[in-house]
Amino acid sequence: MGRIPINSIVFSTPPASPKVVTIKHKLTSDPDVNASYTTDTTTLSVPVNGDISPDFVISGLLDETSYTVKIFTNCGGGSIMQDIVTGVVCPDVTGITGVGAAG
Repeated sequence: MGRIPINSIVFSTPPASPKVVTIKHKLTSDPDVNASYTTDTTTLSVPVNGDISPDFVISGLLDETSYTVKIFTNCGGGSIMQDIVTGVVCPDVTGITGVGAAG
């Protein structure tokens, strides 16, 4: 089975404290642009440096298949979406944009 390990994200502004993020995925090839994402977690706490240890792994996916992964903070910040293909060297998710001021 395919899997996507995520070990680092980048915040647009370094937060003052760890942030809780939501991670979702869907098949990139889904022709329905409004297709529902599968929620992988809504409670992943990410330290201010963005390093996730151990890796957060999205598992149970098809091999050699492209998935769109969406990550956003639970405090109302913007999101990042990246297409990642399973079964090959997976890139890191490298950004979250539009994160508001830490509160």
